[in-house]
Amino acid sequence: VSVPMFGGAGAGTATGAGAADQAAPGASVSTSTAKKKTISLDAFSIIRVIGKGSFGKVFLVRDKAKQTLHALKVLKKEYIIKKHTKTENSVLKYVRHPYIVGCSMAFQTADKLFFVLDYCAGGELFFHLGKVGRFEEPRAKFYAAQITLAISYVHSCNIIYRDLKPENV
Repeated sequence: VSVPMFGGAGAGTATGAGAADQAAPGASVSTSTAKKKTISLDAFSIIRVIGKGSFGKVFLVRDKAKQTLHALKVLKKEYIIKKHTKTENSVLKYVRHPYIVGCSMAFQTADKLFFVLDYCAGGELFFHLGKVGRFEEPRAKFYAAQITLAISYVHSCNIIYRDLKPENV
């Protein structure tokens, strides 16, 4: 399978297809614990925008029930290619690695898709590179090692990541 893995819109993600992709607003969706539960945007408090991309935005949100922080990737359906989004959702739910953002659930409304992702404080590599202009060698080696481990892992799962760039890490 060849997919854009870490995504855009500031989330740094990979995703793929699941029951959630077919669910109507507020319908049951698959979660990482394999339980079915009804989920909608009402389950989250939006804190702020943490990323923007060509297809949507990423918000920092708080789960109202669990009081946990997540990144909520919101894509406008009119701008996306259904196959790529289903593949992204499937991959994110399938892969489990410390250097890859996980997707705990997904849901949709009539015009938008929502992916509930792990929140990773610190921002994109692109932001940090822009601040300093160039990384010192030890820091560059550190990031290169993390990226190499993540890419090696997805390759071991027979997934090809084709969109590696600082904005997606």
